[in-house]
Amino acid sequence: MRHLSIATVSVLAILVASPVLAQGRNKTDLKQTGTKNEVTLTQSGTGGVIDVQQVGSFNGASTGYGAEGNQDGGTGNSLTVKQNGNRNAFQALQRDGDSNKISLTQKDNNNTAAFTQSGGARNAVTVDQSGLNGVTKTDHNAGTSQEGGADSSIEITQTDRRQIAVAAQANARDNSLTYIWQTGSDQVANGSQFNTRNSQASIIQYGRTNSGSVTQNGTRDNTVGSVLQQGEDNAAALLQTGPSNSSIGAIFQFGHDNKAVAQQTGSSNSGLYVTQVGNNNTGAVYQTASNNSDIYLTQYTSRNEAIINQIGSSAATISVTQGVGNDNKAIVNQVNSYGSGIYLNQFGTSNEANLGQVLSTGSTISADQYGSGNILTASQTYNAGSTISSMQNGAGNRATITQTR
Repeated sequence: MRHLSIATVSVLAILVASPVLAQGRNKTDLKQTGTKNEVTLTQSGTGGVIDVQQVGSFNGASTGYGAEGNQDGGTGNSLTVKQNGNRNAFQALQRDGDSNKISLTQKDNNNTAAFTQSGGARNAVTVDQSGLNGVTKTDHNAGTSQEGGADSSIEITQTDRRQIAVAAQANARDNSLTYIWQTGSDQVANGSQFNTRNSQASIIQYGRTNSGSVTQNGTRDNTVGSVLQQGEDNAAALLQTGPSNSSIGAIFQFGHDNKAVAQQTGSSNSGLYVTQVGNNNTGAVYQTASNNSDIYLTQYTSRNEAIINQIGSSAATISVTQGVGNDNKAIVNQVNSYGSGIYLNQFGTSNEANLGQVLSTGSTISADQYGSGNILTASQTYNAGSTISSMQNGAGNRATITQTR
């Protein structure tokens, strides 16, 4: 173990000018203390280990990164970095290898991390960023990228306030994972996967004023995308595009003023789930060309809104339940969806439901509204062999039902 400080200027200059080189099962340990330190380490081969610890602030102030780690063309390599202090930065690159690992721990404020892993399988990136004893302003940023790997993982954990996490996987097949966990307030998280199969992308946020989005393009068998938010003023977006089979997209929000948008395209035997518990929630859910797929939206408390569309999704189901609460609204449509069904239950006062099916032979609309002041409009157009069932209990309810063949 080497101990370096800001006073050891000559040694640091050598480290910056001439990167540390290692081949084969080599191990490099480095410790720096002070400010404005910089180190670049490069390994090629198999089973290499790089372990860096920096204590201080403004490391990488002149070049942009206080620690840079590069491992090329090997398997079973590991890169571990710990940075304590403010305004530190870390960058890592691992290429053309399997079973490689990158691990970063950053504490205090305004720290930055950037990672790239390419051309391998069973690779892993782990990031842990937090403020000093959980009470400082933090402002951390983390960006990660994995390309061309299967059975790989990205895990980012951020605590405290004003943090940003971005995780991206390309060709993320066979049990690949993107996982972002944020606690605190004013957090932003984005997880994306391209050409995924049997993979998962998940965002969990606890706190206030958080925003989370999951994008999965080219999804195939058993892909899962999810966003869980608990707090106030949250926003969530989820997008899955096929061709996929048995994929699941889910958004769960608890608190006030939440918003959710979820969409699946070309996803057969799949499901979209949106659950919002709180006030002033808005849910918009869309499925296109998703046969034998389902949409489940459940909203509790008052002033919730739901807009749901299924297009070209035969044998599909839309289920909307808005529980005890006031001023709920639901506009639900199925187009060119044979043998499909819309099922709506609204409980409370001043609820509205506008339900429509077009070119959906052998389909069903079933609506139950309990309370006073409810309004229901249900229509079926060019729906041979279809049915509409409506039951409203209470005073002041109105129902308009139209069937056209």
